[in-house]
Amino acid sequence: VGYALAAELPAAGDVVTICGRSKEALDAAVEALRATVSEGGEDSAERVFGRVADVSDPGSVEALAEFAVGSMGRIDVWINNAGYTTPARGPLPDASADELVRVVQTNLVGSLLGTRAAARAMRAQLPSGGHVFNMDGAGVGGNSTPGFAAYGATKRALPQLMSSL
Repeated sequence: VGYALAAELPAAGDVVTICGRSKEALDAAVEALRATVSEGGEDSAERVFGRVADVSDPGSVEALAEFAVGSMGRIDVWINNAGYTTPARGPLPDASADELVRVVQTNLVGSLLGTRAAARAMRAQLPSGGHVFNMDGAGVGGNSTPGFAAYGATKRALPQLMSSL
């Protein structure tokens, strides 16, 4: 979903910064996005940027926002799209503590940190403002998510976050 969103933005004339945890995957995505921009005859290096980031790490998210502002001049749209669920579907009692922490750190804490970093950058730019989007998923509407309760719980929290801003 994230790559598909990122691919649409340069096609509409926007400048994009993407991130990922894996440098190899990120470099491949940036290269592919730049290739689509180049088809239009524009300098793709000035339209698509990428940075390795871990959305569950506050310093990494702040560095991503600083990189985006430095590369693009400002942030008008920020999309929190990272998502993680336990490797195997199953009852909550069978999930390891490490798996549960990773789900919450990626899906909820990552969205909180990304929203905060984006809001800070948007508040500081002139003219101020912008839009933050948090990608939801199963469980967001309060429906049950058997087999991946932690994922559903983290996605259910996103509307609360957005309505509280």
